[in-house]
Amino acid sequence: MGKELRSLLVSAEAVAEDTLVGALEGAVSIIEGSGEVMALAGLSKMDLSSQVIAYLLALRAAVIMQQRQSAEASPQEIATALHLDVQRVRESLSRLKNTVVAKTDNGYQIPIIRTHMACELLTSKRSK
Repeated sequence: MGKELRSLLVSAEAVAEDTLVGALEGAVSIIEGSGEVMALAGLSKMDLSSQVIAYLLALRAAVIMQQRQSAEASPQEIATALHLDVQRVRESLSRLKNTVVAKTDNGYQIPIIRTHMACELLTSKRSK
């Protein structure tokens, strides 16, 4: 393989790590040992879809840091953790499915390959 072609190889986790901190800082924290996501003051200033994206990105970050086994969450889990109406969370997830969120057998997640795009989306919404 040529040197130029090798430059296209990246670690999905390394790319995700580079953008997760900037996107999530001030919005959520991850509790060491349990991988539980703790909402911070910055999260309440976001619109609903941004809150859902931030929560799912935090789960992805917890998996990368080996604090959780899975980055999946059910609409009920998201609603409970963020103190939101579960129906509104379901509606938001449904809209986000076409962009950064993927539906799984056990709920929803942001796949590792969509993490960078989700971080950029969240960051652009926060700067408006």
